[in-house]
This record gives sequence, C-alpha cells and structure tokens, in this order.
Amino acid sequence: MDKFNLDYVEMMLPCLEGVKTVLDVGALDVNGTPKPLVTSRGLAYTGADIEAGRGVDVVVDITADAAVVDKAFSGRRFDLVMTLNALEHIFEPLKALDNMLNLVRAGGYLLVVAPCVWEPHAWPSDYYRLLPDFFTRYAATRGIEVLEGSMHLSARDTGKFSSDLTVFPEEAPIRHDGYITRKLAHFARRLVSGGLKESWPRTSINVTFRRNG
Repeated sequence: MDKFNLDYVEMMLPCLEGVKTVLDVGALDVNGTPKPLVTSRGLAYTGADIEAGRGVDVVVDITADAAVVDKAFSGRRFDLVMTLNALEHIFEPLKALDNMLNLVRAGGYLLVVAPCVWEPHAWPSDYYRLLPDFFTRYAATRGIEVLEGSMHLSARDTGKFSSDLTVFPEEAPIRHDGYITRKLAHFARRLVSGGLKESWPRTSINVTFRRNG
C-alpha cells in the first residue's frame, strides 16, 4: 500500500462526523495498513479479508450472499467502512460495494480507494480499473451521497491530489536520488519494446460516500 493512499485516509478521517468504529475490507497486511492511522485516533478497528493473516479479524468473502456477510459480522454496523486497493481484485465489485454499504450504519460512511490507471498486478487476480463516473453512477443508483469535496484523483509519483476529475495527473519532475536514472531506463525500455507510447502515471480514484438512511 502506497503512502499516498494512506494520505487520503488521514485527510478524510477528521472530516467524518461521529466515527468511532471502522471496518477495513481487504485488510490483509501485505505491504502496509491504515490500522495505525485509525487506532491512533482512539477509533476501534476491524480488519476483514477473504483469507486469514496479519491484520485480519474477520474472514469473509465480501461478495457472498448478504446474509452470509451479515452473519460473519454478527449483525454489527460500522460508522466507517473503507476499502483500499481491493476492488480491482474482486470479480464482482458492485456486489462487494453493496455488501460493504450494508455494513455501514445510517449516517455512516463508505470510503474507497482504487487504481484507475495502473499496470496489471495480480493478487491473485486483477480484473478492473474503475473511473470517477463509475462511482458517481454508483451513488446515484444506491441513493447515497458522494461527500462534498471527497472525490479526488491522486498520482503515485507526486503524491498530489486533484479534485479536477476531467484531467488526469501529469508526471512531474520529482527531484530525488535515482529519479533521472529511472526515467532514462524507462525511456530505453520503451524504445526497445517498439517505440514510445503515450502513458499516464499511476493514478488512483479516492471517494467517500455518506449513507443517509
């Protein structure tokens, strides 16, 4: 998990009223976790994933029947349900989102971070890249609200967020050790592979919904 994904969580947590309990779906800690950000604020953290492991408190298939998912959590509802970099690995993202939304209490929040421009990365499979229109349409069809000012595109290379959803982030000349070397190597690989092609930097979509009823 990249730091800029955690930056979005850190940015949004103070904006979410009445949050005391947090469920993280896709919580298996393979390269980072938002748990310290949550618990450092005195919030109760529960991690869920399809397999047991570090950071996982509840093992559940989030695309299972709603009754099965509900039973796995003993009927609990959470003030905030979040999923970071997991939807692209779920074959039925709409079903997953619906089950997550069902676990949000009335007036609570659903926070999603997902790549929209990224190279394939199987864990164990990689199915989708979801764009801003997908999440806007999801909110409209489910009767939930996109929290004002919460939808951003973010670029991994710069760590910058943009609320202008019509323009994808452009690569910026980050100045740190090894940057020029990496860019030259990237340029050379493209020449060898058959010529230069237009490309966008790794970009994620970040959005938070409010469940009003």
